[in-house]
Amino acid sequence: MTQNTHKFWVVTRPTPVSTLGDILFETDARGLILQARGGLKPEEVLLTTSDADEAWIAATLALWHKPARREEFRIYIGADGQEHGEY
Repeated sequence: MTQNTHKFWVVTRPTPVSTLGDILFETDARGLILQARGGLKPEEVLLTTSDADEAWIAATLALWHKPARREEFRIYIGADGQEHGEY
């Protein structure tokens, strides 16, 4: 018995450190179910489409508008009396 699986592209919401490979992937219904069992939530999915170009454009735009990475920068006065900064 052969199984006809329809492949489609998924774009997910990026995090501050996401890359294109993190938020864009091709899958089928079974693969998406496995992603959901692995923790992917419906609200994290921005787009599902069979058009690879549309998915790539959406993922690229999502990366352009992803949340800024927050780094903690600390300024302190050292034993030498000078200001120092570190992440």
